[in-house]
Amino acid sequence: IDELEEFIDNNSKLDEKSTFIFIIDRSGSMQGERIKIAVNSLILFLKSLNKGNFFSVLSFGSNFKYLFEEDLEVNNENIAFAIENIKLFGSD
Repeated sequence: IDELEEFIDNNSKLDEKSTFIFIIDRSGSMQGERIKIAVNSLILFLKSLNKGNFFSVLSFGSNFKYLFEEDLEVNNENIAFAIENIKLFGSD
């Protein structure tokens, strides 16, 4: 929790546009509660980003893939779209 608060504090002070790349483990070891915690944490981080920055999500399990073909700008529409897709993540 302390790290998250520090991340939010530091992110809110950024004047430059930044790109945040999030990596999430979807491997078999993440079954059950672990994947739920990872997904919820990722959603919390995405919601904390300042508008105008960019983000990308890379997930890995049996294979790896980017959630989107290119970095997305942080705005309400893109965050909502990302969250909708991230909620479908499961372990494999």
